[in-house]
Order: sequence, then structure tokens, then C-alpha cells
Amino acid sequence: MEEMTFCQILSIELIKAIPIFIIGLITGYIAWRQYKIEKTRLTTELFRNKYIVFKEINKIRWEMIHDSSHEKQNLLEFTESILHRHFIFSRELNSKLQHLEYLLSSLNLEYIAYKMSGSTEQIKKYKNEIIDESKIIMEDIIRESKI
Repeated sequence: MEEMTFCQILSIELIKAIPIFIIGLITGYIAWRQYKIEKTRLTTELFRNKYIVFKEINKIRWEMIHDSSHEKQNLLEFTESILHRHFIFSRELNSKLQHLEYLLSSLNLEYIAYKMSGSTEQIKKYKNEIIDESKIIMEDIIRESKI
């Protein structure tokens, strides 16, 4: 029986390593594709959540511009829709959203006062502030949502 040379042993070991190397490449490729898919899914989910807030702000703004009757229920819906905003928006935009909530709460209080006194000056003031503030917030949401 003839002894194998170093080159023959090396050749056999390399041939054994080729399938392992190919399996590693395939596994790496699959992991990379999964990463890309998950990244796209998370980006889409984040965009969807930002769009929900954007849509609610647009609804409130439309009601203010068209002088629709603003009810307390709308404020509750708005507040519920933006509860998760702390996780998806910047600190600056969160403070603007908080200010918009404050304006909407103040507007609701003014409606209560209006029923007692009949004065609409403060109501008009808050509506105009809400219209202006919501426009700025909507522009900021669009700017932050660029993919």
C-alpha cells in the first residue's frame, strides 16, 4: 500500500471543505435576504403608523377649516390614534403634537364656555391656531417619513 503524499491529503481535505463552504454561502445569502425583507417590513410598518397620525391630524384640520362641529369624541379619537407617537416621532415633533392636543383640549373647554356665554372669539382663535399648528406638524411628518 502506497502512502499518500502531502498534496494528495491536501486535495482530499479541500474537496471535503467545498460543500461546507457552499452551504455557508447559501446560509449567508438566505440570512441577508431575510434581513432585507424584515428591514422593509419594519420600514413599512413605521410608515403606516406615521400615516395614521397624519390622517388624524388632517381630519382635525379639515374640521377646523370647514367649521365642522368639533366634538369631544373627535379629540378622544385623535388622542388614541397618537398614543404610540413617542416611539415613532422625534422629540421635537412629539412636543408639537402635545401642543396640538393642548389646543384641542382648550377648544373643547371653549365650546363648554360658549354654551354658557355665547362668545365665539376664543373658539375662532383656537381654531386658527389648530389649523396653523396642524399644517406645520403635517409637513414635519412628511419630512420625517421620507424613505
